[in-house]
Amino acid sequence: MDGIARETTSLHANVEQAVARQLDGLSSGFEASKAKVADIWDRSLDAHRQSNEALVGEMGASLARFSESFDTRATSLVDGVSSHMDTLNGKLDASVARIADANGAQSEHMAASFDRFAQGFEQRAAHLADGMSTQIRAMNEALESSVARIAEANGAQSEHMAASFDRFAQGFE
Repeated sequence: MDGIARETTSLHANVEQAVARQLDGLSSGFEASKAKVADIWDRSLDAHRQSNEALVGEMGASLARFSESFDTRATSLVDGVSSHMDTLNGKLDASVARIADANGAQSEHMAASFDRFAQGFEQRAAHLADGMSTQIRAMNEALESSVARIAEANGAQSEHMAASFDRFAQGFE
């Protein structure tokens, strides 16, 4: 009986040492995997951050180019319309003067027509300018909203990744 007890004790000790070696090997493997996964996540997050920074920079540059181009075209349009209006105004004044000399009633009629035309043109020009301004504000708001959503999504994604990594790391503790 003593022999069996010694063998059993010896067998238990051998099994205990084998299990300890296996657990040490698994622990080392898990530590190496944990470090490798952490490195992969860090590189992925860094690449994602760099990509988002580049996207925001490109969006800002695009908006700046659009704004500059729009300012140039709007100024050119306003100058062209103003020049055309000045020319048209001069011609109409000369016509009105000739008609006034020929016929006073017809001159009054033409003056009233010109006033209606100028008022309608001013209303249309104001409406056009308001519409363009509204569209620019809407585009700017949409761009700002898009940038905010991207930043918010990036923050949420970073938090989610950090929480996932923490849960993953806790599984090895």
